[in-house]
This record gives sequence, structure tokens and C-alpha cells, in this order.
Amino acid sequence: MSSYLDSASFFFNNNLVLFSGFVLFLSFFSTYKLIPFIVTLSNNLNLKVMPNARSSHVKSVPQLGGLGITIPAIFLCLLFGFMVLDSNEIPFMIATITSSILLVLVGIKDDIIGLPAWVKLISELAISLFFVVVTDIRIDTFHGIFGLYSLPLFWSYIYTLFVFIIIINSYNLIDGIDGLAGSLGVIILTCFLLYFSQTKAVFFILFSSTYIGGLMAFLRYNLSFGKFKIFMGDVGTIVIGFLLAIMATQVLSNDFTDTMAISNRPVFVLALFALPFLDTLRIFIIRGFSGNSPFLADKNHLHHVFLKFGFSHIQVTSILIVYCLSVIASAILFRHLFIHWHLLLTLLLSILLLVLLVWFFAMLNKNKE
Repeated sequence: MSSYLDSASFFFNNNLVLFSGFVLFLSFFSTYKLIPFIVTLSNNLNLKVMPNARSSHVKSVPQLGGLGITIPAIFLCLLFGFMVLDSNEIPFMIATITSSILLVLVGIKDDIIGLPAWVKLISELAISLFFVVVTDIRIDTFHGIFGLYSLPLFWSYIYTLFVFIIIINSYNLIDGIDGLAGSLGVIILTCFLLYFSQTKAVFFILFSSTYIGGLMAFLRYNLSFGKFKIFMGDVGTIVIGFLLAIMATQVLSNDFTDTMAISNRPVFVLALFALPFLDTLRIFIIRGFSGNSPFLADKNHLHHVFLKFGFSHIQVTSILIVYCLSVIASAILFRHLFIHWHLLLTLLLSILLLVLLVWFFAMLNKNKE
């Protein structure tokens, strides 16, 4: 048996594209088969989200779709992890899966009975701190931005936790319409997968592939109007957001061996998260000027704005995904610039493009009226 495992490990490690595709297919198939069961169970136990003043849907829908993504992903990562990862990577995998399971429990409780925002935030902080301390994966450099390179240990931990919380919650906040969170997750994970495939980081190839496959299968049901329609829920968004934060942190870490020699990595990471970051910042500003808590749910997100213009969920998702791809493409196009100019140009383009997008469709909607 050991010889078969050794042979499989050797084969997969020397054929990473095939390995990634195989894992992605298994993940897609597993999630595709699991979600109908979760929908049926949710309907029988009445575990559904009901329409309210903040909702963009008109009927009750099960919202534990994240379970259908995460359960197969964790199982496949364990199955293949012990096969293809070396002894130094196994503890890292265990820490990631342990943290993910803890976040799944937080997400389930929030989706079923609800959690105060501060409880969820403290839970995310505690689990992120556990992961960072155990793995020592942290952002320890600014890559020359503002003239900063190495960060002191204390500030490295503080900044890393800040990045984790921002990514987790900004990804969670865009999950307001059909297809948006799932599609954005596929795009960001695919970008990370391409990067880690070049650097031959097998652990991240494994995790990226499993969640891409799961998200693609989830989108099949999330974008449908049939009896198996389901939402991702917090059980999906905070776990996937956590995984995205891990990958972003690893890319930005000084310890990461960058065989591609890509410069300006912080700019590329910012480009990947341009939509959730800008939308979250915009929402917090609006709520602040309104005298409301920044964690108070409302219908002021960008996707709500486009829904008010008369677009469908799928149309809004398509518009915003094209925006995300445009920002990423611009970051790639100007990658040879000095990092400060690259950062400034990417920020200006992402903001300007978003403003123009809203203005154009607002005028289009006004002319229809």
C-alpha cells in the first residue's frame, strides 16, 4: 500500500496541472451531489432565510450552501494532503483545517440563530490569531511601500490580523445577490492558483483547486430558480474569506519563495480584492455619516444600487465581475511601474472605473424613466 501512495505522490507532484484538475473535478462532483441533500435537510428543519427589509430576494431560501463547499473541500484536502504534502506542510494543513472547522461552527450558529456582530468579530480574531501563532504565516514586509520593508514582530502580527479581518468581512459583506460572492471567489482563487502553480506551492494548489471546484458547483444551484436553490451563508463566506486571507498573507510574506520574481505583489493583492474593499469602505462611510453602526446591515451596497437601476441579480453580478476583471487586468498591464506609481494608478483606476460605472447606469436608468 505504501508503494502505491509513494507512486501517486510522485506522479501528482510532477504533474501539478493534472493534479489540480483532478482535485477540482472531484470537488465539483462532491459539492454538486451534496447540495441537494443540504437543501432537502434545510427545508425539512426549516433552516431557511426569510425575506426582510434588507433582503434582495422575495422567498425563503436555504442558506447553508457553504457547508456543501467546505465539507468536500476539507475531506479532499485531508485525503490528498497526506499523500502529496511533505512533513513540514502537514502541520500547516492541519492548522488550516482546524481553523476552518471552528469558523464553520461560528457560521452555522450565525446562519441558524444569529450572532451579534461583536461576537462574530471576536471569534474571527481569535481563530485568526490561533492560525497565525501556530503557523507563523504573517505579513512581515510592506515591500517598499512608504519606504517600509521589514516589520517588527509585534506590528507584523497586528497588521496580519487586520488583513485577515478585512478580507473575511469584506468578502462576507458582498454576499447579497445571487452569484456575486461565488463568482468573485472563483476569480480570486483562480488567480492565486495560477500564481502558486508557477511557484509549485502544492499545499495552496490543493486548497485552491478544492474550493474552486466547490464554488463552481455551488453557483449551479445559487444561480438557478429551481427547487435546489441555495445561498452560501456565513458558513461559506467567512471560511472562504479566511482561506483567501491565508493565501494573500502567504503571497505577501517575506518567507515565501517567489520563483516568479513578481514585483509589486501588494498591488496585485489589492487589485484582486478591489470590489469588496471599496464596497466595504463605502458602506462604512455611509453608515458613519448616517450615525449608524458600521456593522448594521442595510441595502446600500453596490449590488443593491444596481438592483435599484432595474437589473436582475445575474446582470448585476456580470457587471461587477467585469469590473473586477478590468481592475485585475489593469494591475497586470502596469506591473512594470515603480511600486508607488503602480499602487496609486491601480487605486485611482479602480475608484474611477467604479464611479463611472455607477454614473453610466444611473443615467441609463434615468433615460428609461
